[in-house]
Amino acid sequence: MFWVHIISLIFSGCVIVSADHDALLWLRGKKETLNPSRVELFHILTWIGLTALIITGFFLFYPARNFLIKSPIFILKMIFVAILVGNGFVIGSLSHIAKTRSFSSLQKGERVALFISGALSTVSWIGATITAFFIFD
Repeated sequence: MFWVHIISLIFSGCVIVSADHDALLWLRGKKETLNPSRVELFHILTWIGLTALIITGFFLFYPARNFLIKSPIFILKMIFVAILVGNGFVIGSLSHIAKTRSFSSLQKGERVALFISGALSTVSWIGATITAFFIFD
């Protein structure tokens, strides 16, 4: 199960880097709008990867549950995962913006919402990955 978890993380990372590359091109004005099918595909693939990580993570968690439930690092990791799940819904509702409008046409509030969502996503993916290395130390 460990290797399926790792493969799911690598898969998710590749999808996210590809999606963020498109988002960066949009943000810099290199793309007027983003391809709706591509945005939807990245969103679905990210959900598949995150779901696979949660399911395989549960199977890794269960045998060590008595230890992990008391571990502050594990709890921090779960907070990052919870943020990723919640932010996944937020990204889904915000993604229509990049499919229909240029970044330069956005109001300040729309830009702030996108930046906060992107920052939460980045910090949480990196945080969940890094904390995993310290859970059993």
